[in-house]
Amino acid sequence: MTAKKKAKPDTRMIGDAGEYYVAYRLAKMGITSAIVSRGSRSVDIMCTRDGSRSMSIQVKTTCDRKDYKRWYLGETEFEPSESFCFAFVIIRPDKPKSKEEPPEVFVVPSRRVREITDDEKDPKAKRPRFHLSDEDAKPFQDNWHPVKKYLGVD
Repeated sequence: MTAKKKAKPDTRMIGDAGEYYVAYRLAKMGITSAIVSRGSRSVDIMCTRDGSRSMSIQVKTTCDRKDYKRWYLGETEFEPSESFCFAFVIIRPDKPKSKEEPPEVFVVPSRRVREITDDEKDPKAKRPRFHLSDEDAKPFQDNWHPVKKYLGVD
């Protein structure tokens, strides 16, 4: 009898799960959000508290334990600004349901993403990658302050 190989998760489903998880976390903070259609290349979620200001969030999700805290950014250039940030999500679907952990989210302002990505450019890479060491990740883990500050959430 041959052992069955584990099916590789569908990357689109993983990405969707990350977006919905980020939208859920925003809702818990009283922030209204809308997941943008797949046609948008640089924004996954638009959010606001009261409609007076809005913020764009690009969500990048991984569940590959080999590339822990490493995400591909895609081929589209982005313009860093105070009203744009990234939410890097790690989902661990391989845990038994009784031990399932919530996804980890690292909220990183777009200007910081640009700085880190520019420092780590690999000329052989086809797409830019964003990587956080364990030490670098700590200040961003579950830190929604840039979003809350920009939108004026207490």
